[in-house]
Amino acid sequence: MKIKHFQGYGTVDAKKVSRRVRNDGLIELVVQVIGNHEYGIVRNDTYDVFRWLVKRFEKTADNYRQIKEMNIDEKTVTWNGQPTDCAIYSFVLDLNT
Repeated sequence: MKIKHFQGYGTVDAKKVSRRVRNDGLIELVVQVIGNHEYGIVRNDTYDVFRWLVKRFEKTADNYRQIKEMNIDEKTVTWNGQPTDCAIYSFVLDLNT
């Protein structure tokens, strides 16, 4: 799906790759973001990433402090015949906090 970039203008494509509930009750969420933007597609601030991605793909999350872990894998892929930035965001969420 096309979503607005975290900077507030322009769009990138994002999709939920996976979501699973672990044995300890925590949720593992993986989101892929693809697109080229002058500010890039990697954002390390959990507050901003929560508002940008987590709220959109995990509707039951309501606070950025529920992010217990966040990892970002950044690479360049060929998309529509062009080199394009790709970021895989992996989250561990505790929705009971």
